[in-house]
Formats: sequence, C-alpha cells, structure tokens
Amino acid sequence: TETARQKKSSATNAGKRWDEATFMAALEERSCETSRKVVEEILHWLSPQVTYLWWGIGSKEGAIVPTIQQGKIKVRVCRIATRGWFIFRFDWLASTPPFKEESIRRQLLAKINEIPGVNFGEDVLTKRARIPLEKLTNSESLEKLKSAVVWLIDHATTECG
Repeated sequence: TETARQKKSSATNAGKRWDEATFMAALEERSCETSRKVVEEILHWLSPQVTYLWWGIGSKEGAIVPTIQQGKIKVRVCRIATRGWFIFRFDWLASTPPFKEESIRRQLLAKINEIPGVNFGEDVLTKRARIPLEKLTNSESLEKLKSAVVWLIDHATTECG
C-alpha cells in the first residue's frame, strides 16, 4: 500500500541529504576552517577523477563518498566525514576487485603510511584507516595523500576497465 511505502521511505530518510554547502558549514563548525579548506582542495582535485560524489544522509553527521563506477562495479575511493576525518575504507575495498587481494591492500596501506604523521598497522586491512584532516593541512601531507588516492584509483580503473 501507499502508506507502507511512505513509512519505509520516511524511515530511511530520517536524516537530511547533505550537500557541499551544508557539509562544509558543519565541518567548519565541528573541526576548523583549515579542515574545510583541506576538504575543498581535495574535492576540487578529486571530483574530476571519479564517476560521482555520493553525499550521505544523516541527521547529525555528514559524509562524502567519492565513487568510481564501471558497469556494475562500484569502488568507493574514500569517505570524508564532518567529524574531521579522511577515511580509507578497507572494509569496503576488501569486497571489490582488485582490493579483494590482501597484497593489493597492503600496497595501498604502505602508500597511506607515507603520509607524515600517519602510521597504521596491518589490523586496518579489513577495517577503516581514519586520518584526522588536521594531519593533511601541510602540502607534503596532502601530496602524499593524493599519491595514495591516485594509486587506489589507478588500480580500481585498471581492474574494472
């Protein structure tokens, strides 16, 4: 019935759909202006390299998930959260070729650990590697992050394409 469909719809949309303006405002309020600037730079650089940006739905926290889609395969490159995190979701990647291979995830982890001040153990290979945006405010850190993201995108598109 229509009522059941409406109830299901309203239950899944308990939060609001975030967009760039609301995300950046929340990020600056919860984190700082420098974090907002880092995310703006990352998005400006990353947007043309992915198929689309998925803006999360949440009543309190916002998220951006840059995604590459080729056919039915979706590779979620990362997750950026209004709580002030840049997150490599190894838990998501582990179910997608070529990242199903632990050796590929290890190579990505090595690239991530080149970011100054970042040192994740192998326990994140099936979990989340959360990097505080504050650690990405200098140009060297941001370039190392971009290098890891480019590596991830290259491997995702080579495998998918």
